[in-house]
Amino acid sequence: MTAIVLPDIDRSTIEELKKRIPDLTEIELTLPTRKELNKTAKDVGKTARDVSKTTEETIDSIAQLLTERTDIVTTYHAVER
Repeated sequence: MTAIVLPDIDRSTIEELKKRIPDLTEIELTLPTRKELNKTAKDVGKTARDVSKTTEETIDSIAQLLTERTDIVTTYHAVER
């Protein structure tokens, strides 16, 4: 059987520990309303859609540039022969 040894803690030790912990009652915490949360969620959703659209457009542009470059290189090599 295992024995657990606890330190001898008296009232003064507890009071000293309490002094080290900040008093959280002085912190004023205001939580957002459901309406504010919904608006934020909608804004985040819109931003995500915008980023997704921009990403797709960028990928399409890069693909187009690579296609054009490939066409130019192919044409160059055909003319060279």
